[in-house]
Amino acid sequence: MALPSNSECRRRIFTERLPEVAAPWGRKTVRLIQRLQSIGLALAGAAGARLGHCLGYAVCGSTLLNQLERLPLPWLI
Repeated sequence: MALPSNSECRRRIFTERLPEVAAPWGRKTVRLIQRLQSIGLALAGAAGARLGHCLGYAVCGSTLLNQLERLPLPWLI
């Protein structure tokens, strides 16, 4: 539900986009996604989640697998 606008209010909301830090409306930073993808490539689901927990990342195996789906496919030679 949208709040009604008040034309007399001088306050304006401004947010600067920083695509090198996080995607618009993203919940994870670019650096975190890269690290999760690296863990996922090395260990995949449950084992990757255990390593992530040791490194301080609150992540589950399915999240790691979802991050792997976002990677581009390697070119086949």
